[in-house]
Amino acid sequence: MAIDIQFLYKNIVDPNKTYDSALDFFDSTYTGTTDEDVVKAHAEINKKYVHENEDFLTPDKKGVVVVRRFDTTTNYNEWKKQRSLLPKIDFNITEQEGFFIHVKPWGDYQPDHGINLMPTKEEFN
Repeated sequence: MAIDIQFLYKNIVDPNKTYDSALDFFDSTYTGTTDEDVVKAHAEINKKYVHENEDFLTPDKKGVVVVRRFDTTTNYNEWKKQRSLLPKIDFNITEQEGFFIHVKPWGDYQPDHGINLMPTKEEFN
């Protein structure tokens, strides 16, 4: 059974800054590691366990929600375990796991562009 896990990222250095896109957010706030081996290790874990992911700018344009889709809860749990063993790569952003936006069911992965940051019932597809 597929599972979507959402992460909300916020800039802790300049929390009122607004962004034009999710890419703009990550490019502007990135002051993390320059150790290419650590970045590569994170990418390898994502490649191994994450089926797909999508980034959405929050309605206030001050943060980003990343939805990561895993094929199974086992893949999610193993990804989380492996990721926790690696050094952190981003230092000027916070990461909060939760349910922040609605996405369409597995197999038709299109965002609900009426992004709603109010907590709602979690979807398991």
